This record gives sequence, structure tokens and C-alpha cells, in this order.
Amino acid sequence: MNKCCQVCSRSSFPHVILYGVSAQTAQARKEATRDAILDAAFERFTLAGYRQTSMEDIATASGISRAAVYLHFSNKERIFRTLSERIQDRHLREAEEAVGLDAPVEERLHRVLKAKLDTFMEVVQNSPHGAELLDENSRIAGDISQAGRTRFLRTLKRLVEDAAERGELAPERSVVTAAAAAEIMLDWTRGLEVDAHSLSAHGYRRRVRDAARLLVAGLGGEPRRAD
Repeated sequence: MNKCCQVCSRSSFPHVILYGVSAQTAQARKEATRDAILDAAFERFTLAGYRQTSMEDIATASGISRAAVYLHFSNKERIFRTLSERIQDRHLREAEEAVGLDAPVEERLHRVLKAKLDTFMEVVQNSPHGAELLDENSRIAGDISQAGRTRFLRTLKRLVEDAAERGELAPERSVVTAAAAAEIMLDWTRGLEVDAHSLSAHGYRRRVRDAARLLVAGLGGEPRRAD
């Protein structure tokens, strides 16, 4: 290596490393700031509703300047859509983890249904603005919810197919396909959402557990004995 190359290698390589570390740190800070804004927005929407929450409220709750909030999100609607996407992604991740568990199908289905419903029930039961937030979600993020439904259907279908391969379910006995069974399961969650306001936390947990038991029995499986 000639002297020129030696000088270049000695002077440039550390700078490349430092630039890479610096870029990673900046990205991590950006993501942390976005998460703080989204967490604050969720809290404010739950406490005050969507309509009565301003960008200033979100900035104050997050401890971040309003100007910095606008650097990450152009408006309140964009924050709401991003929140919806984040919740949908978390639900799907939890559902997929449940499908992959080494556990009886009833337990896996129970966890999948809870992954789909828990945040919804928390908002509806604990926020005085639950109905408003559901309406706003349909208006602002209806496409995100529909995409989430499609993804959940695939996850439920995979659960039924996997359980059938293991001999835990026999959907052919009930004359339905795995896809149809997934549709029925997801439609059931919509029905529970309609009744959400009338259910206690205990009633909700019982309803989800009973639904998993009933769905397993309906698909030719052997549900566990009721508690």
C-alpha cells in the first residue's frame, strides 16, 4: 500500500464508522420521538376525544415542542392514521405469535381473539369517548382497518389449517373450509364489538374464552372443560 492509500485508510475509515453510528443514533432518536408523540396522542384521544384534542395538546403531553411534532406529522389526522397502523401491526404480531405457540388449538385461538379485541375493549370500556373514536377510525382509517381485517383472516386461516394438520380440528365435518371458518371467527369479533359497552371486564374475558371453546367444538375439535 503506498503512502497515499495509507493516509486515506487511516483518516477515512474511522469517519465512516462514526458516520454509521451517528446515523443509527439519529434514526433511533427519530423513532423514539415518533413513539413519544403517538403514545401522547393515544392518551389524549382516550381522555378528551379526537375532536377536542389539538396538536398543541399532543405536543404538551409528549414533552415535545409543537414545531417538532409537525416535523414528524403534518396534522392530527396523520397521527391518528399512524396510531391505527401501529395498533393493527401490534395486534397482528401478537396473533401470529399465538398461532406459532406449542399449545392446544383452543388456547392459541383464545390468544388470537384477545390480540384482536383487547385494545378495542380497553378503549371502549375505559374512555368516555369510545364511540367517537370508533366513528373517527372508520372515517379516517377505514382502509387501514380493512387491510388489517384481511391480514387477520389469513392468520386465522393458517391457525385452522395448522390445527387440522395436527389432528386437533376437522373442519370438513362441519362442511366449511378453513377460509370460511376464519370469516366466521372474525365476524364473531365484530359482534362482540357491538356489545362492548354492555360488558364488564370479567364478562368480556368470559365471552372470549367461551367463544374459543365453542368455535373449536364447531370445527370438530375437543374443547377443554369449562372452568
